[in-house]
Amino acid sequence: MKHRNWLSYLILFSLFFPMGFWTGRQISPHHHQQGFSAFLISPKGSETKYPVPVQVSKPEDQASDVELAQTNFLILFVDDLSAQTTVLTSAWLLIHPGDSSRLIFLPIFQENKPAEDLVSTFQLDDRNLNKRFIKAIENRKLLWNAFVVIDRRAIEQMTETFETSIDQETFPSLALFKAICQNLPVQSQTLSGIKPLISKHLTANFDLEASLDLWQYRLAAQPSLQCEFPTTSP
Repeated sequence: MKHRNWLSYLILFSLFFPMGFWTGRQISPHHHQQGFSAFLISPKGSETKYPVPVQVSKPEDQASDVELAQTNFLILFVDDLSAQTTVLTSAWLLIHPGDSSRLIFLPIFQENKPAEDLVSTFQLDDRNLNKRFIKAIENRKLLWNAFVVIDRRAIEQMTETFETSIDQETFPSLALFKAICQNLPVQSQTLSGIKPLISKHLTANFDLEASLDLWQYRLAAQPSLQCEFPTTSP
């Protein structure tokens, strides 16, 4: 049972690793506003002006975080990370505008409409994205700073943690993001014990353990955060 609980916390951390990634430059006296807010964009998502991916420099061209207009994260959902062949089921771009408390979740494609160019080229080479998939992402003019891959078992554990059921009318990835945003204020438990479990159900191209430490600090500071879910794909 303890193993299961820690696994649930691992999944919670993995989906919100971006906050830890930029905590160091986000936490300052004028950012310490108490509380948390989560809201959904109206169905007319196309009328809302969101930052566009091309505002972000490519990873190899980055001079410093301060110079970036925003930070983009690829969040990729797959069937099973332990399988010999991993199938991509959904892809999102999580955008954090610079000097902002906004977290913008943009769907690249969801479970009901697979993107053939991405699904057919997706492959993990030693848990790294292969060159064909990266090229397919670049062809869509989507630039990113970091990525995380999450498998189906992670979704199951997360929905169980929040006692959230996913019906047939709701896409698993979208439902999971909403559940996390709605339940974040009550997640006060320590996360330090989950480090040995990292990489069982997720993989990323940055130091997850270091980000975990920053994420714990982020939870303690409790700054105001806003989750936004546009209804149209970029």
